[in-house]
Amino acid sequence: MTSENWFELIKDILIALPTIVFTGWIAFWTWLRDQDRLKVQKYLVFANTIEGDPVLVRDTDVGVMVVNLSLFPVRICAVGFTTPEKGSFIELRDTRIEVAKEEAFAPMPFPTLERVEVRWPVEIPSHGKQLFFAGAGDLKRLASVPLQFWNTAACKAIAVTEARPLQPFYSKRSWRWKLRDAITRLKNRGRASVAKSR
Repeated sequence: MTSENWFELIKDILIALPTIVFTGWIAFWTWLRDQDRLKVQKYLVFANTIEGDPVLVRDTDVGVMVVNLSLFPVRICAVGFTTPEKGSFIELRDTRIEVAKEEAFAPMPFPTLERVEVRWPVEIPSHGKQLFFAGAGDLKRLASVPLQFWNTAACKAIAVTEARPLQPFYSKRSWRWKLRDAITRLKNRGRASVAKSR
């Protein structure tokens, strides 16, 4: 190939490259836009023991928060928590959600909320969120899970959609929880070394 041919080849590549990159980006964005994107979080209340260790308060609200990050509504057909046994989870069957109570003279900015039983599936609008609370029957079944398990990375909230029933969405640990776990491990290591020195 002569230098003129090389120049023509490089010029053609430079002309085609922005078009290929732009078209690929549009195709990727369109594919990503059409995917179910949910953020699932555990809704748990913890209290500290005398030693400073976090412990789950079971007689308060326990639930799963689902945030829909998709550009279209998503229908949720089940929520629950993983258990210490690998591959199994506890489905919240006696689930409740909060809805505005129908009152004739309710103040507008602060409507009265009441908890009603869920009728599956629950549709969450685009960029909306829904909090599912465990009912009395669910709390009895969750009582079988050891208290220490709730504050570990293995404990995850689960949400199952109608579109992907075999591919549930799991909660992820935030950086705050990871930092808190690291600090707890360092404290426990310090306590163990003090106990050994005595």
